[in-house]
Amino acid sequence: MSDERVMRLRRAEEGDPFGFLGPHAQGDGTLVRVWLPGADAVELIDPEGRLLGEMQRRHADGLFELGLEQPSAYRLRIHWPGSVQEVED
Repeated sequence: MSDERVMRLRRAEEGDPFGFLGPHAQGDGTLVRVWLPGADAVELIDPEGRLLGEMQRRHADGLFELGLEQPSAYRLRIHWPGSVQEVED
């Protein structure tokens, strides 16, 4: 991932953000990327709320990603300063 792509995301100038963000096939699994400026941490959870994994911060401005071994339905558990939010991606 290039710093230029992150800068385009920051400026809302990325021509195809969902070509990069969201779930994407990677081998037998799925790579999930999200752009959440201001988030302290992000976890992927299954529809019942069980933890699938903690996303890794790939850029200080708010880019997170996690590889899943197999495709799976997921939601985001976002840790904001002072609160936690669960949302559909």
